[in-house]
This record gives sequence, structure tokens and C-alpha cells, in this order.
Amino acid sequence: MRALLALLMGCVPTKKKDFDDIKPPPKGAKSAKRGAGTVPQAVEQAAPAVDKKNAALIARAAKKVAKKNKAEPLELMEEGDEFYGKILQEDDELWRDYGGTVFDSVLQVDTQHGVSPVRLIDMRFIIALGELGGTMVRRQDLPEEAFLDFDTVKRLCHHADLRIISISHPWQQPDHPDPKEVNLQLLAKVFKIMLQRYKEWLGLGTFAVFFE
Repeated sequence: MRALLALLMGCVPTKKKDFDDIKPPPKGAKSAKRGAGTVPQAVEQAAPAVDKKNAALIARAAKKVAKKNKAEPLELMEEGDEFYGKILQEDDELWRDYGGTVFDSVLQVDTQHGVSPVRLIDMRFIIALGELGGTMVRRQDLPEEAFLDFDTVKRLCHHADLRIISISHPWQQPDHPDPKEVNLQLLAKVFKIMLQRYKEWLGLGTFAVFFE
């Protein structure tokens, strides 16, 4: 049991025989208090360090997306648009018609916390970051330009489907899912070809990506 507790706390001995050497704390010793706002040792050790070089690449990728938005604004569906002979009565009518409302609860901003449980990344940001040689970071460390807001996602609907792609991939090492940008660079190349084709065929400017 003591060995299991040591493992969970991130204090794994270097040799098997050392498990037997783990001694309980002396009587009367006080354990460190973990009040509200503190985190276990193992979590503290796993906290991501700030990579200034990668942060600069992320900022550059965000600027590229912002520049594209200014030069070529996304074509979004809106009330009064004609869609296969049908005149839309509301901006998000296609979102509702194609079942997008099943995602509403996780994409809407929680009024209590000020954020939504899930945020979708702009495919153009993933392409830009991959081309720059950057590494994907956690959601909290991405700039606003990396995301598509909920209203935009709802109005991206075109040609009988939702513009959402879900990406799930295994972590390549315990402390980072993609430390050498292998998955990110592959995705960036595939997404770039995909987006070029869709733009030529259907005039679509981007997709919303759920990046797990």
C-alpha cells in the first residue's frame, strides 16, 4: 500500500527493492495541508512550463489568421440567404436543421464561469501553427484568434452538413501529447489540402476543429 501511495504521489523509487525501504512518517509528524487552491505534488510537477519560442510562434499563427479574416472574411449563413431554393428565416436555421443543437450545451458560454466547456479551434490556425513549426498547447494558453466563437460555428453550415471535425490522438509521452509536432505537422498538411479543395468546390473558408 505504501508503494502504491508513493507511485500516485509521483515519488516512485528508482529500484524495485526500494519499495520495501519506504518508511511511514514518524509519529506526531504533521503532513502538509492542502487547502483550497492547492494541487497535489504530481500535478504540480506536470504543470507546463512557458516556452517563449513556441509562444512567439503561436502569436504569429494567430496574426496570420487575423490577417486572413480581414482580407477574406468568412462567408456565414444569415437570415434571407437562399439555400437550395429555401429562404432562411434565421441565421442559424441550418445549424438546427442538421442537428447542431446537440452541441449547444458544451459550446455555449457558461454564465457562471464566463467560458464554454468546449471551444473549437479554427482550422486555419492549426495550418498556420504547423507551417511555422509550433507546438499545440492547452486551450488556456491559446490566443482568442485560434478559436471560432459559437455564433460563427453555427453559421458555417453549408451543403447539408455541419462544419465540425473531431481529432483524437494518443499522447506521445506522459507530459505532452505531441512534443515533436509530429501529429500537428501531419494534420496541418492534410488540413491545408482539404481546405483548398473545399474552397475551390464550395467556397468554404474554414472548419471548426475539436482537438482532443
